[in-house]
Amino acid sequence: MNILVAEDDLANRKYLTKVLEKYGQVDGVIDGIEAVDFFLEKIETGETYDLVCLDIMMPRVDGYKALDAIRDIEEEFNASKRCKIVMTSALNELDQREPSKEHKHDGYIMKPIDMLEMENLLKRLELI
Repeated sequence: MNILVAEDDLANRKYLTKVLEKYGQVDGVIDGIEAVDFFLEKIETGETYDLVCLDIMMPRVDGYKALDAIRDIEEEFNASKRCKIVMTSALNELDQREPSKEHKHDGYIMKPIDMLEMENLLKRLELI
């Protein structure tokens, strides 16, 4: 599984990478601009990310703007399969927890990220 983690906090990025690397190859980036760039590079080579984890509050481009850009790229390239996108946040955004067409994400997880909760989410998303 190809995984992209966009998280501006180094400790959180390292922890999430450590949690996810047992499921596949993980690329880590520090903001939404890098996330979109990495996603575009991957899809241009004919590959895809199976999972993208986006922190909501990042500098330069936040997680929601990156999410919209990633979904636009998938449409532009006529991706046969949408990647699963999980939003992460230290904020308790109850209205964001359930996936919706409006927000285009597949899951939401609160920080600090619990390994068991992440594993259960990946199972629900049929990634593991």
